[in-house]
Amino acid sequence: SYFAVLFLLYITLIVFAVIRVITAIFLKDTLDAASNDAEQQVVERLQKKAQYVKKLEGIFRAIDETGNGMITKERMSQMLEVPQVKAYFQTLEVEVTEGAALFHILDNGDGEVTLDEFIDGILRCKGPARAIDQVAMQA
Repeated sequence: SYFAVLFLLYITLIVFAVIRVITAIFLKDTLDAASNDAEQQVVERLQKKAQYVKKLEGIFRAIDETGNGMITKERMSQMLEVPQVKAYFQTLEVEVTEGAALFHILDNGDGEVTLDEFIDGILRCKGPARAIDQVAMQA
């Protein structure tokens, strides 16, 4: 009878250990899947950003009528008066109320906007505008 109690205790301990091992295996597989999912999201986000930048490059080249890689304030204002251009910016999640305000946000102070300034500025303006940008748009 003493050995029966020890045997039951041994069996209980072994069953508990096996259940813990099986649980650990399932947990490891779940965490690996979640990790791969996070990595996939990062890759997808970088791909979307690259596609967005390509669209911005296309817009810049369309606005840059001279082909010298610079956009002037007058050209920006002129292009943003066209309803189709304004609507296209809205599809890119950039709200543009007037060209001069957008130009001041994009420009680094030299009076012309380069491709890099254009892309960096539009990426900064994409989505919900930051408070400082909203103030700059009102100015």
